[in-house]
Amino acid sequence: MKTMKLMQMSIRNFKGCAALDLALSGRSASIYGDNAAGKTTVFDALTWLLFGKDSRDRKDFEIKPLDSAGSIKDHAAVTGVEATFEVNECEIRLKKTFFERWSTKRGSVDATYDGNTSEYYVDDVPAKKYEYERRVSEIVSEDLFRVLTNCLYFCETMGWKERRKMLLDVCDIPDDKVIMVSSPVFAPLLQALGNLSLDDYRKKLMAQRKGLNGARDTVPARIDEQKKTVEALSGMDFAGIEAQKAEKAVHLGQLKDELIKMEHGALMDSKCNERDNLKNQLQALGIDNDRHRASQMGPIMDERPAMRARLQDALRKKEYEEAQVQMETKAVERINARIEEMRQRWISIDAEQFTGGTCPTCGQALPEAALNAAMERFAQDKERRKADAVSTANREKETLQTASERLARHTEEVKAAEEAAATVQAELEAYIPAAQPEITDLPGYQEKADQLRASIGALESVIEKMKGETAAIQAEISGKIRMLSDEIAALDAELAKKPLLTFAQERISELREEAKQAAESIETLDRSLALVDEFTRHKCSFIEDGINSRFKLAKFKLFSEQINGGVSDCCEATYDGVPFDSLNNGMRINLGVDVIRTISEYYGLRVPLFVDNAESVVDLVNAETQVIRLVVSGKDKELRIEYEN
Repeated sequence: MKTMKLMQMSIRNFKGCAALDLALSGRSASIYGDNAAGKTTVFDALTWLLFGKDSRDRKDFEIKPLDSAGSIKDHAAVTGVEATFEVNECEIRLKKTFFERWSTKRGSVDATYDGNTSEYYVDDVPAKKYEYERRVSEIVSEDLFRVLTNCLYFCETMGWKERRKMLLDVCDIPDDKVIMVSSPVFAPLLQALGNLSLDDYRKKLMAQRKGLNGARDTVPARIDEQKKTVEALSGMDFAGIEAQKAEKAVHLGQLKDELIKMEHGALMDSKCNERDNLKNQLQALGIDNDRHRASQMGPIMDERPAMRARLQDALRKKEYEEAQVQMETKAVERINARIEEMRQRWISIDAEQFTGGTCPTCGQALPEAALNAAMERFAQDKERRKADAVSTANREKETLQTASERLARHTEEVKAAEEAAATVQAELEAYIPAAQPEITDLPGYQEKADQLRASIGALESVIEKMKGETAAIQAEISGKIRMLSDEIAALDAELAKKPLLTFAQERISELREEAKQAAESIETLDRSLALVDEFTRHKCSFIEDGINSRFKLAKFKLFSEQINGGVSDCCEATYDGVPFDSLNNGMRINLGVDVIRTISEYYGLRVPLFVDNAESVVDLVNAETQVIRLVVSGKDKELRIEYEN
């Protein structure tokens, strides 16, 4: 057993105490004094010396004596506490001082306050703060000292969770699994726990039960929801929706093809090819009709069909060459624009002036060498870019020459074709065939020819429109594509509901089975939870009996019954069933001493015990350690100390 006794203690300028010397020599003592005479100051001085706090565990408290106005009495006074302890028959002397630092600055006659400082001594040897605290901790830990030196601290000041933990440690209570082994009733619970604690096992069961309850309770609503789905989907015509989607998909594909062709210039070619094909059909129809009419002429020759064929050839030639002239004209315009662009670029570059005479980082003027180098680089870059513009313009001029030659050639071809067509037309108009018998056209010739001409005219209009409104047509087609895509997406959304019908029907059966299984599982979990509750009550009784057997006066209530039949942890000291807070002061002190004796025995440590308001205790139980009683005595305006022999 490690024993710590207070042998001597000196207090100077600490709180309301100007000077006090205690010659305890390890003996118990009683300190008498009126209220506010300074009895608690003695206890505060000891805890400040050891731990830098007062007896109520506060670091921030006024240490220096104050006057009636609440101001420090004497700024020059040194606060000091010194004590000698006997620890297992070895003495150790601790001393701590606290004082203000003042200094006079150069050029000033008044001293200024520079803050507070502390000095520490162990056996009269100066020590650093950390060395001092280490030596104190070797004697006793702060937490344990507070429990053992204040008879109200454990039962009143300490939090109930810390109090409960210390009781379980002091009384060496076995864990849950050891308690279970003592009764065969709890064998199934012990096996089910595995590596889990009882609390974790309960949480696991409750979580499982909560999940199963949720699943079971929501099944009717979920079944109703599936039934609504079945009712809503049963009347949908999925086959009709599929047909609509297929039709719209074909149309969408055609529009996308047209858009692709237009984006690549292929749609115009397609329309032109379609128009030319119709013209060829019209020409072939005319030739067939001419042959039919010629077959009716007999031996009389009619040159007009051949003349018309030559006229058509000349007109087609003219049309082709006109198209080439138009294309080459646009090419010449583009090339001229490019040449003009290079000419303007050359002029712009040639007009550029050197402006880099300063450093871009610091803004200072460049040294002469750097400036010359920069100007040289600028001139070289300027000439290079001008040369690039000239080179590009020259290449474009070569291309322009070639394009101009092609344009001239096609222009001549147009003129030649016009002259050939005019010659044939004049011949055709002047030609007078020999008298012919009544000649008829092929059956339906005129109707077919009119229809072909109408189609050719419509295509010509489309082609002309496309030439001027390509962007508008593309936008129109894109709009139709978006509209069709949205319509198909809406149909897809409807078709996506088709598999929901079967799923909903199957889900209804699954949910009914889930509800049945959940009910069975909940019943099993409830049996396990009931066994946990039964063990908890058994453990409560076991632990409380084991702990309370270690104390003579105090009995601890460690568990409380809940409304739902369960138990919750607590830790409350009682005497004959009366809670600690409801006891009179004398009984509370004696219960505190009873607790301290047991805790001291467990930790193998005895320290001086301070009993405040000791006048309320008629018969103080034996604390088995040095006791310093603080007794209220109205007649003692100054502290009076009585030592026990």
